[in-house]
Amino acid sequence: MTDVSDELAESFDALMRMTAGANEQRDERPMPKAESPLARWKREADEQKAAEAAERARMKREERQERAAQASPTNAAWAEWAQRVEDRLARMEAQHVDDRNALSELASASRAFADNVVGKLDDLEAVMVRLRKHYDKRPAFDDDGPLDLPANPLRRVN
Repeated sequence: MTDVSDELAESFDALMRMTAGANEQRDERPMPKAESPLARWKREADEQKAAEAAERARMKREERQERAAQASPTNAAWAEWAQRVEDRLARMEAQHVDDRNALSELASASRAFADNVVGKLDDLEAVMVRLRKHYDKRPAFDDDGPLDLPANPLRRVN
């Protein structure tokens, strides 16, 4: 029995030492103060505001990153854009060459038309000169007497 009582005494002493150390630690730590409902409400509201501000900052950061990603296209997008610009320039250059050819053809056709018009005007002037010569050669017309016309120009005379 003495062995059991010795063991029991040792366990009790160990337990007392442990609780004595715990009591000393409890004494060193400050006791939490009781929080009033108003202080608790204010603390929770401040915590909620801080969490909302952090969430807003995170969302703004993500939006900036998305805008930056959209604003800086990838190399494939740049290559596609460059290809479209080069294709458009090639079409415009081909159209410009076609326009120059068409303009050149129009200029030569206009020149040929102008030459033909000048030739025809020269021919018309020559005809007018001949008519003037024939007009000058005709006998003078008597303006004093009446013009003798049939009574009824529509009636046939057999």
